Amino acid sequence: MKHFAAVVILVSVSLTVFFSGCKREVTFPPEPAITFKEFKKLGNDSAQIIISFTDGDGDIGLAQDDTFPPHNNGSKDYYNFFMRYYYKDTNGNFVPYLAYLNTDTVLDTLDFNYRVPYLTQNGQKESLTGDIIITMQPFPIYYVNGHQTIRYEIYIRDRELNQSNKVMSDDISTQ
Repeated sequence: MKHFAAVVILVSVSLTVFFSGCKREVTFPPEPAITFKEFKKLGNDSAQIIISFTDGDGDIGLAQDDTFPPHNNGSKDYYNFFMRYYYKDTNGNFVPYLAYLNTDTVLDTLDFNYRVPYLTQNGQKESLTGDIIITMQPFPIYYVNGHQTIRYEIYIRDRELNQSNKVMSDDISTQ
């Protein structure tokens, strides 16, 4: 009977060690997915936008020498982190800031684009998860006077040009 109890205990301990040592590998789709995490003002002239991301094939970020098509300077894909400025209008709705050439033609939006550096280590294609922190200098709320509450719509693209979902920042007071 003692021998049977020792075998049961040994098998129980072995199974516990075996199952605790087995990590379930988390897999993500190849398209990046993001969530808004935080907006932080850094004094009067700069701020940080922080998002969390996952990417199944780990191809987030661009190296400094990624300047050939489609990542060439002047191309929309030169950047891989995109933010569009929204403000709360008099009806309480968030709308993008649009600069008009005339009453029918939109000349420009207020977009802020950045290059996130290469995040994959050793060229491996593995799932990545983490935070991306963008420092905005100068903090661009001062570009449009009169907007008391703003938001940013944010998305990213990976090196294969897979686009993430779009997220909105929390409300940001410009006061």
